[in-house]
Amino acid sequence: MKKIIFSLLFAITSMFASATLIHGTTQNVVVDSDPAGASVYVDGQIMGTTPVTLTLKKNKFKTIEVRKKCYQKVDITLQKSMDPVAILNVFWDLSTTDLITGAISEYTPNHYFVKLQKKENCEKWNIKSYKYLNINKRDSIVSFILFYFYDLKNGKYINDLKYLLNNKCNNLRSTINSSSTPGELIRKLLKCIKK
Repeated sequence: MKKIIFSLLFAITSMFASATLIHGTTQNVVVDSDPAGASVYVDGQIMGTTPVTLTLKKNKFKTIEVRKKCYQKVDITLQKSMDPVAILNVFWDLSTTDLITGAISEYTPNHYFVKLQKKENCEKWNIKSYKYLNINKRDSIVSFILFYFYDLKNGKYINDLKYLLNNKCNNLRSTINSSSTPGELIRKLLKCIKK
């Protein structure tokens, strides 16, 4: 009787000793950069902007690219190692489940921090250029916000934005902080200058 109970317990425990069941077939990989707001591409497909947590299918992707205007692109080769839980699965089904689902491997490391290097001779947008380039005020505000949104969120270039808005918008800092996307900030500020 003890042998039967022990055998059943071993079989049940072994059944759940699968990386597929315990860790799943996807894994979170965090990508962050200095400065923040860089575009993150996985195998050439845009996946978000830094800081970002990516949910990646295990054993599928090969590279991460981090790009930001006026900074050199950084390529990261995703390293994979064997998930230790998959070793236990050898006793259950000779590890075929984890091998088929891709859960046999995991991305290591699973957190990347990239320090971006500035490019030489990369001109930033001049705040007063709309006067000389025949760009109307609305378009210059939109361009400025699209280009500097993440810098504005970090408290940079607010005085330049005030200049563009002719100091017409009160509570500019709180308006910036409450906006989660450049489009949302543009809509709020264009309403503000129409008043």
